[in-house]
Amino acid sequence: MDLFSDPFSSMLSFDISKENESIFDVIPFDKHFKDQVKTEEGTERKDNSQKADFLNIPTVERFESAIVDKALFLNPKKINFIPASYWSDKEITFGDVVSDFFQRKNNSHCRFIHKLYNAVKLTEYDSKFIPFVGIQWVNEYVLRINRAVFAKLLGIKAIEGSLFHQQGNFPSHGFVELEPADVRKMFPDFDFSIDRLLMHHDRIFVRGCNEEEVIFCKWKQ
Repeated sequence: MDLFSDPFSSMLSFDISKENESIFDVIPFDKHFKDQVKTEEGTERKDNSQKADFLNIPTVERFESAIVDKALFLNPKKINFIPASYWSDKEITFGDVVSDFFQRKNNSHCRFIHKLYNAVKLTEYDSKFIPFVGIQWVNEYVLRINRAVFAKLLGIKAIEGSLFHQQGNFPSHGFVELEPADVRKMFPDFDFSIDRLLMHHDRIFVRGCNEEEVIFCKWKQ
């Protein structure tokens, strides 16, 4: 079944053709993303770990290796993680950040929008984290999400229901999915079973946004 044809199993799509101007024309995809996708289209990345490593592609195996890597440190305060008041100015391992924050049950200091923002900040800070986090900006508005790796980061097992279903975290915080037909005009072999392209409908969660802004990406009441 096409994941995008069933309204009960996938999130609402954003039809860019209905906008006054195409998001592709106004804010084109970053060159690194276009080059990466074109290279991936000729790569069997599900089965070839060497090619996945070379292309910096997120995989569950790379995530699992990273969380036990005692030499992989980061300083959340210096990377500007939110809530800003929650983080101390010290280095901690990636594995500890995952267990103590990303996979912690949601609370006032650890909401989905905090986790999403911090995951993006981490890959903005250093692209080496992309294979472990599974998320990256591809232009000023659009996020590329690796379904399996991002779900692993958050400790989520029911990927579709928890993240992409109409009642899931992304739609409930105002995110919509780019229409697959429009994406395939540029990237015919883009694999939506592995990755999703999302943007915030109200343009609040965009590249360069801050803590004061993203708190308005609230759960729908």
